[in-house]
Amino acid sequence: MTDADATRGRVLVEESREAIVVIDDSDRVLHASRRARQAVDGLREGEPLPADLLTGERGVIPLVVPYEVNGRRGSGDGRSADRNTVEGSSRQ
Repeated sequence: MTDADATRGRVLVEESREAIVVIDDSDRVLHASRRARQAVDGLREGEPLPADLLTGERGVIPLVVPYEVNGRRGSGDGRSADRNTVEGSSRQ
């Protein structure tokens, strides 16, 4: 991955209309979209993801999408991936 690729990825997350949070395998917030930072109390980059965010207790159904980084991939549930993206959508 080049620096340009990383920059494009950060801009894509930052400017998304969705609430997107990128976490590491310890559920620490690596990056969050502007929408996520506005919508989720207690969400701070570098800090652990608020515990109730992944459980749906906040009235948001999270979508956890594992992806590969440097050849490492998660198990499919998103919780053990090297990096994960969490995208929230409100319950209807």
